[in-house]
Amino acid sequence: MGIRDLSRVHYFLVMAGRLLLFGLVLLVTYTFADSLHLTPMALRRLSTLLAAAMVLSLVCIGWYNSKRFLDALVVFQALADSLIVACAVYWSGGPNSPLTFLFPLAIIVSCLVAGRQGGTVAAVSATLTYGILFWLSPIPREEFIPMSYVFFLNVAAFNITALLTIALVQRLARTQEDLSMATSDLQRMEQVQRYLVDSMRSGLITVDRSMMITLWNKAAGEILDLEGGETIGRHLGHVWPEGMELLQARLRGQQGPRGHATMRKVGGDQRHLGVSTFDLFDQERNLIGHGIIFQDITEAKRQEEFLQRIDKLAALGEMAAGLAHEIRNPIASLSGAAQFLKEKGLVSAQGDRLLDLMIKEGERLKSLTETFLLYARPVKDSTTQVDPGPETQAVIHLIQQRKDLPRIEILLSAKPGVTVKADPERFRQVMFNILLNSCQAMEGREGRVEVDIEREDEAKTRITVRDKGKGINEQDLPRIFDPFYTTRENGTGLGLSIVHRMVEAWGGEI
Repeated sequence: MGIRDLSRVHYFLVMAGRLLLFGLVLLVTYTFADSLHLTPMALRRLSTLLAAAMVLSLVCIGWYNSKRFLDALVVFQALADSLIVACAVYWSGGPNSPLTFLFPLAIIVSCLVAGRQGGTVAAVSATLTYGILFWLSPIPREEFIPMSYVFFLNVAAFNITALLTIALVQRLARTQEDLSMATSDLQRMEQVQRYLVDSMRSGLITVDRSMMITLWNKAAGEILDLEGGETIGRHLGHVWPEGMELLQARLRGQQGPRGHATMRKVGGDQRHLGVSTFDLFDQERNLIGHGIIFQDITEAKRQEEFLQRIDKLAALGEMAAGLAHEIRNPIASLSGAAQFLKEKGLVSAQGDRLLDLMIKEGERLKSLTETFLLYARPVKDSTTQVDPGPETQAVIHLIQQRKDLPRIEILLSAKPGVTVKADPERFRQVMFNILLNSCQAMEGREGRVEVDIEREDEAKTRITVRDKGKGINEQDLPRIFDPFYTTRENGTGLGLSIVHRMVEAWGGEI
């Protein structure tokens, strides 16, 4: 450790402490001047020395701030301190002065400022100035031997003080270096830990025993739509009530370490989270808190529900196909028999009306069985590139010709050059079913339906249909593609099921 390693604040504090100590010594000297047999002249000289010490301190501070010739500053400061102390000792009694202890203090200051270099220069200069002081002081012959003994004791004290202070300063420097390295290692480990935690794709939250949040990683903020700075130190129940409930349920033994939670994000989308909870222990296995790891499994949940729906639809499709094949022939026979009786006039006029009803209902049953077969029959690979604009316009014209629907304005916005890969005839059927549903959702009111066709990216085309109807209840949404599920009195519940089956057969999504 040298003067170059010293910070400005450290150097200034050492110099300020040096002046403060010298001022306190001078104050004590003035207080006990009579006991020390000091003359007024000696006191004035000591005051002059204090002023000189202050001026020299300011000079040394300015010199140090310049960062030039610092080695010369070490020698200058050590010699100046030794000279000031020597004068103070000489004017306050010479070798018998009570201020001799200022020499070791000057040595200590030099060691603190410049380490080994400063301590060595200060010890040598103190020894030389004290020797000159002893040589210049008038000493009676009978006191020469005792005073010589005191002289050598003081010189030994100067050098021992220098050696011990240098050793302590060097040990302090090594300790500071080790502490700095340990601090750097700790900061590096904290950074690695933070990077590791923030690199996790799963959300991680830790709380103490009072459920106050102590750690919050980046993924947790993204999943829960919260900032980490807003959560550290807050109660878990105020930040994430669902996670708090799962953790407390596990602590009460009502649930295992794994669970499931749902939440609604700012945009209104419901998200499904897979949650795992665990306890935190210190080295002595004392409980210090709890942790929660969670992932957004919404997409996996959606895929699971999709596969379940596919399995259910496949089973229902097989049933619908078998049922349609079984009842189609009897229906055809009954309709044919009724048609024969009507044409031959084999029944009365009243019976003729019943035959008309039988023929009409037979046609309706025939249409229903054909719809069953359309749902159950696998979609053949007859797809081609279809321009959805003209096809949708043809469907709009057909819808608007229907007399059983209110007067509804259907606006089509189709970007040019957009195509979809589908079967043209079945694409028209898909659009017919969707637009028919939109018009029926108006419930007899006049309104408007908007159809937008645009390219989403190079591989996807988005077709959006918006109506002004009452919408779909949230509890009905999971079942709208189920066969035979309908909320209309005269509905079959197969329209959207057929649409869903066709769109997914083309590799699309609805």
